[in-house]
Amino acid sequence: MSGLEEVYGSLHDLILERFKAERGGNVGNAFVAFEFGTPIPYDTFRLRDDDHTLSPELAVEFLSQHANTVPEVKDMLFRRRPFTVDAQYGLMLAGATPVSASGMEMLGAVKRDAEPEYDKKLGSLIGPYRFRPVYATPVNWYDEAATESWTHLAIDRTDTPPPRPQGQPTLNPKLQMWRLASEAVQPVLRQRASTMTLRQMELSPSLAQRELVKPSRAHLRAAVASNSTSMHRTDATDRVSVTRAAAFREAALRPAGRTFGGDAVTRFGRARDFAAIVADGHVAQPAPSPEPAAVKIGSLVALDASWKIAVLLDAGAKQQDVVTNRFSIQVDVCVVSLYRPWLSDALLSLPGWFVPGYDKGEFSDRTNELDGPFAVLPTACILIRNLNITAQWSEQDHAAIENSVNLGSFNLLGRSFDRNSATLTVPGMQSIAWVCEPMPLLPPENPLS
Repeated sequence: MSGLEEVYGSLHDLILERFKAERGGNVGNAFVAFEFGTPIPYDTFRLRDDDHTLSPELAVEFLSQHANTVPEVKDMLFRRRPFTVDAQYGLMLAGATPVSASGMEMLGAVKRDAEPEYDKKLGSLIGPYRFRPVYATPVNWYDEAATESWTHLAIDRTDTPPPRPQGQPTLNPKLQMWRLASEAVQPVLRQRASTMTLRQMELSPSLAQRELVKPSRAHLRAAVASNSTSMHRTDATDRVSVTRAAAFREAALRPAGRTFGGDAVTRFGRARDFAAIVADGHVAQPAPSPEPAAVKIGSLVALDASWKIAVLLDAGAKQQDVVTNRFSIQVDVCVVSLYRPWLSDALLSLPGWFVPGYDKGEFSDRTNELDGPFAVLPTACILIRNLNITAQWSEQDHAAIENSVNLGSFNLLGRSFDRNSATLTVPGMQSIAWVCEPMPLLPPENPLS
């Protein structure tokens, strides 16, 4: 086992300490999960004017797409999935229906307050679309010159570490390994991360196509029942009905969120309309495209930019053990707390409602290891910059330094290596971890039979 485990332990403790201070000492069930780092070039936040003006608006737009993910978290490893926070929450908001008449007034009041907030969007600075904002504390996290919200962390792992405390979460082995870059990433490994550098990379069309991690359990059962009772019914009416329901369901679960917006609350606000739309919901399969071209990463502020980068860096990457277990790390860390003004805590904590076509706990099942497309909500993003790693590298590690895109969570794009001091340096900023909170049982009730 590599010495990175102690590095994660120090980072984990610092993150929770800063997050606890931000929350006034109460962090509830919040936990830390580490991702394979995402590079965040500073020029992402500069306008294309003559002065390259630093833009707070671009920073809000970037963070809104970067944090708009409902991840899979296993053994402290944060992996992006094709589920977005606003689409999954919007689906519940649109479909929330009281399980009894006694709860109708309360749920109605909560939805009347929540729906206008969900409909509020900001216009993009880079394209003809709108997005739901995510705001940050500290507000100047993106400013390269700002230092007051950054903590310098020095970890010297040169001797035998103390035993790991009992009850600490298990660390995924992949977080303690080199991740060797694929051929698509190799050409930019030594270039400093910038918007231009990342735009050089191309995503295979097959990788760019998103797939649902798992369709609704209730809908799968409905599909099986429908197929068994109407095996010989192939008239046009049936085909149109299935297609319409599938199109809505696929759009609602699509990560980019381009086709599922605030208008869904108006369009599908009434429970019986919503139920009619999703009642026979098969998951639509997109028609194959003839000879698709490679997909560019594009703007790093775009709705699906962080998703594309994660998929690209992961595709074709291979894991390799880290041989050395003696590290000295110097790095600056910033804990960025997230605020979503359009997400109603009142709805998520309110009992006594269901969503037509969905089982109880299908969005979030507290008893099944954070299962479901709204099981975990990222509430803080952990940024680092000015990373320096010194170690007694083996020959195998020396080879990995030249060809790796990650050392554990640390992204290595733009790295340099000083053989005299045995120091690996990665300039610039990247996100390497998240504070996440498990969601309650959602929806809290089963549909009425």
